[in-house]
This record gives sequence, C-alpha cells and structure tokens, in this order.
Amino acid sequence: MLYKYFVSDMWKPFANIGSVLFLVLFENAEQIVDKYHWTHQLFWTFEGVRKEE
Repeated sequence: MLYKYFVSDMWKPFANIGSVLFLVLFENAEQIVDKYHWTHQLFWTFEGVRKEE
C-alpha cells in the first residue's frame, strides 16, 4: 500500500512507537508530528462511541 503521510503525536511514548511504525510500515510516507489536534480528535471520537453504548 502507498501512504503519503504518517501523522504522529509528540508525546514521548507515542513518538517512540510512531517512529518504529514509520520506519517499518510507512517508509515512503512523509512523517508529520501533530502536537495536539490529532490526539484530541481521536479521543473525542472514541468518547462519542463510548457514550453511545
């Protein structure tokens, strides 16, 4: 599969995991580090699903 971008969070544990994934699975993608918004959006998505159940 071809991926253009790999977005990761700056929080240290996420950054470490993201770096490994980036090197192994997304080697041709451009890595983008988002300090806040990506994680915030993901959290609210899961929170919305949790509240529906």
